[in-house]
Amino acid sequence: MVQAVAGSVEAEPPKGLRRWLIVASGILGTLLFVIAITGAGMVLPHMQGSFSAAPDQIAWVVTAFIVGAAVANVCVGWVSDRIGRRRLYLISLVGFTAVSALCGLADSLVTLVLLRVLQGIFGAALSPVGQAIVIDAFGRGRQGFGTSIHSMGATWGSFVGPFLAGYLAEYAGWRWVFFAAVPFGLLALAVSWYAVPRTEPAARRRLDWIGFMTLSLTIGAFMLMISRGNRLDWFDSAEIIAAGTLAAFALYVFVAHTATTAEPFVPLALFADRNFSIALLLIFVFGGYNYLPLFVLPLVLTEVAGYSLPLIGVLLGCRTFGVLIGILCIFRIADKADPRLLILVGFTALILPQWMMAQWGTDVTEASVVWAMVIQGFGSGIPYVGISALALATLPAELRVQGVSLLYLVYNLGVAIGAALLFNLLAQDLQASYELLSQLVSPLNEVLRLSVPKRLLDLSNADHLASLNAEIGRQSLMLAFNSAFLLTVAVGVGALPLILLARVRRGR
Repeated sequence: MVQAVAGSVEAEPPKGLRRWLIVASGILGTLLFVIAITGAGMVLPHMQGSFSAAPDQIAWVVTAFIVGAAVANVCVGWVSDRIGRRRLYLISLVGFTAVSALCGLADSLVTLVLLRVLQGIFGAALSPVGQAIVIDAFGRGRQGFGTSIHSMGATWGSFVGPFLAGYLAEYAGWRWVFFAAVPFGLLALAVSWYAVPRTEPAARRRLDWIGFMTLSLTIGAFMLMISRGNRLDWFDSAEIIAAGTLAAFALYVFVAHTATTAEPFVPLALFADRNFSIALLLIFVFGGYNYLPLFVLPLVLTEVAGYSLPLIGVLLGCRTFGVLIGILCIFRIADKADPRLLILVGFTALILPQWMMAQWGTDVTEASVVWAMVIQGFGSGIPYVGISALALATLPAELRVQGVSLLYLVYNLGVAIGAALLFNLLAQDLQASYELLSQLVSPLNEVLRLSVPKRLLDLSNADHLASLNAEIGRQSLMLAFNSAFLLTVAVGVGALPLILLARVRRGR
């Protein structure tokens, strides 16, 4: 399993301008990663039209990136030890920047999805290594301060991403969202080349390649199955049967190998700790919740409410203020508060805006979006702190690094699987709602015929029929959106009782 990222060889932290250049390099890398997630979610409506894709198909642009980053992330520590942190960071920046440019040139959805996987692989090291670089710039005695500085920088990425992507997509096209990453990447590369201290490779450690490969194969095959299952009618499709069989076989090999090898990729001792196992389930649900509005709202607000992408970018960017409020609220009490209370407060603040969005109609107002985003942002900044504290509360010290790495992997899988399932649900409910509403629009429907004047709706008029079809499409998408988010509320509420199963030592 991945270990800690290799540390700096400098005995004393740098001072003056060089320190802040190092901090800037670490934050810039993280900003690139966050913008790559949030920015792509913003331009899904434009890409959907460009590639003539359905909602569940275009969702691959988001999930492919997250899956690539999740799988590669668990090897970041091992690669850092092999080649050195500075070299890994520079290679990641070069690869991420180059692939971003290629994403903007993609001529098909399949090509773009494959490039997004590669972009996620190169981007996997940017956030964890960037955080380590910032922490070391302030010295080991100020880790909390360094982490806070890094977190604040990363938080602004969730504002810059939607805001910048909205304007670029509206006035230059969705491809420029990817092209815009190139100058930022080159700036980060130049600053990092100059400022980031050189590090020597650490002692070589063994990587459980069989465990890594079988786990990666399990994740890839499973994501393929759930992303394409609804479109291919699930197990009536040979492709879905093959993907499901491959995922099950790879998982079996992974579990069997993990149980019999001396140094497994995922130590089984982790699952013997009840708090850690509960934390894994909670962080999976949290991952599924955290980015859903950023992925889905651009599609819904453009198609249903007619909002422009620049306006949507500003509205979604308001989430950042909620995140900052949440961070400020728990900054001083995070080490003293019961982690179960933090999880409860955070999940409640995540569930509430989901419930609010499930009640929206086609006339949704800007104020409704802002309030939902601020509350959702507030909730998104709190649960991870509580879940991490719960996971590490009773975990032996020698397993903590592996535990944190596994938490991060499961969180990313929650983001990817949550997005894939939600877009599948949207596609399924959209079709069902459209069929139901269409059945009500008929010359034989006396209520419709008597309640709407013929001058406003003449079913024999082609223009009237086109307008009616468009309105049915709007209403169907809104109903599908309401239904999907109502289900997420049920999932969130259903996860809350897990908190009661946790045990936290008093007087820690």
